[in-house]
Amino acid sequence: MPFVFRLAFALALIAGASRAAPPIFPLKNVKPGLRGECRTTFAGDRVQPFPFEVLGVGKDFAGPGRDIIWCKMLDDPTKQMVVAGGMSGSPCFIEGRNMGALAYGWLFNKDPIFGVQPIESMLELFEFRGNARGGRSFFSAIRDPLPARPSTALRRLGTLTGFPLPTLASAADTSAGPLPLPLEIGGLPALAREPVGRALREAGFFPIFGGGGGKAAQGLDDPSDLVPGSPLTGVLARGDLNMAATGTLTWRDNDRVLAFGHPFLGVGAVAIPMGKAEIVGIVSSYERSFKMANKGPLVGLLTQDRMSAVAGFLGRVPRMVPMTVRVTREGGGQKSSALEFCDNKFFTLPVYQTALLQLFANVMERSEEGTLALKSEVRLKGASPLVFEDTFAGERGMWAIDAALGPSRQLGELYANDFVQPEIESISVEAAFRPAAHQIVIEQLSADVLEARPGESVRLRARFRPWRGARFTREFEVRIPEEAKSGEVQIVLADAAQLRRFSGRASSRGGASVVFSGEDDAWGASAATASARALDEVILALNDRRPSDRAYLLVTRAAEGLNLGERHLPALPASVRKLMAADSTADTSRLSTLILSETQVPMQARVEGSRSLTLRIP
Repeated sequence: MPFVFRLAFALALIAGASRAAPPIFPLKNVKPGLRGECRTTFAGDRVQPFPFEVLGVGKDFAGPGRDIIWCKMLDDPTKQMVVAGGMSGSPCFIEGRNMGALAYGWLFNKDPIFGVQPIESMLELFEFRGNARGGRSFFSAIRDPLPARPSTALRRLGTLTGFPLPTLASAADTSAGPLPLPLEIGGLPALAREPVGRALREAGFFPIFGGGGGKAAQGLDDPSDLVPGSPLTGVLARGDLNMAATGTLTWRDNDRVLAFGHPFLGVGAVAIPMGKAEIVGIVSSYERSFKMANKGPLVGLLTQDRMSAVAGFLGRVPRMVPMTVRVTREGGGQKSSALEFCDNKFFTLPVYQTALLQLFANVMERSEEGTLALKSEVRLKGASPLVFEDTFAGERGMWAIDAALGPSRQLGELYANDFVQPEIESISVEAAFRPAAHQIVIEQLSADVLEARPGESVRLRARFRPWRGARFTREFEVRIPEEAKSGEVQIVLADAAQLRRFSGRASSRGGASVVFSGEDDAWGASAATASARALDEVILALNDRRPSDRAYLLVTRAAEGLNLGERHLPALPASVRKLMAADSTADTSRLSTLILSETQVPMQARVEGSRSLTLRIP
């Protein structure tokens, strides 16, 4: 390498002792043919330079007025001549001045050509301010019904549970785009890698399973050895589950830093723990080369995630949320895990469900079938805890997918509330696993009589079909409520999912009547929380979830009315109903069925299906 470059590099390292930012090389001075050096880490934590040549400037590449600088690598210490994921943010210098960050490339690139994000675009990040915990608009997707097919649920694992990640780079796209950030994931069993990996790849990450471990010491490490070209990570989780995306530090001015040269997720103001990393080596690939890294200790906090870079501050202590998961296996044995993660609306839910999948897969141990009784508690600052309790059963591991989706969707509903952005203090999960699928289907419902008066009891007989077992019957009585009017009532025996599917309101407490609309709602909690007037009411509605290990015996009658906020008007004239429903300012929904009574029938297994019969009231 020319002596002047080596001298400039040495002087820059010496100047780094003051940690002041070097001068910039402005975009207006960039011309084809200029040569300089880029600095990155090929192994360990030692920053090394490699020479490049400017090919030209791509006008408006990333949007109006957002140019990109195209360059070509001339040599590198490894002699591999590859532009690898993880090099994102590697600073490029001309005449000792920072021109910008290596940030863009192609799939299947034959020549080591890369795009440089101009340093002026990156410095704009320090002009932004905002709430690092964000608003609620990104959570609209979680109100969509769950897909019916398991394969579809796997493909949409992230999106449906509050993982609305913008696509940064598509594996099928041959155009130039941001280099994918290698996301090292350690501690995830093979059974859980497929759904998690698919969701992350669709979001533009490059998941690497089996890595990401490293130091997890408390507090912050000394950042004095961090210089432009040093590896830098955005830490999503650490502990028994490690998730960290690796890039490169571009610019440092005392405690202020810029990195990556393109978005992490491009979601604006964030609060992501920032850490050091150790580069194990570079894997050269015809499709996409990447750096392998081990996560190092934390050094600060990333606070901005914009189109041109990420920005943060060294020395700022990030807030991490502790999570514990414990699963007890039938016949003895227990497995536990503990981790901590950043409380951020874009990461909490995917990390939450990934941690659940991690332990469930460990416990399942490739069992063909299983039953899981799950209870999770999310403790919140200044509010009542969010509690999820349910039973899941089935074969081929689908119970594990359902068990991870359920609590995550509930938490996503909480994030979507209109009142306060919740702050999670901790999460604990307790579960009991049985290796057999304990589930039954409601097959038949019959009554001894076809007519009854209000106040009378009717004897019912139900037949159930268990999973791979002999059918059995159970008998019980139901009392016809006094408020039943002349005409007909429906006796319904249903599972929890069936109730949620056509329920527009969660059940009221204290034995009051329950009102259903005729609308299909796979989750049920959205409508329940729509009329909430404060965060506590949202939590109350979300916690009021019917468990799946029991059947629900209902006495109902048809209604032609409306739900008006919390008021139920079951017998409105058609003209009044039409007029009120047309009022866009009123909180109304159609009321088609009024539940007169509800009785829970414990079954010690997951219940599926529903049956009904009609009784005449004289």
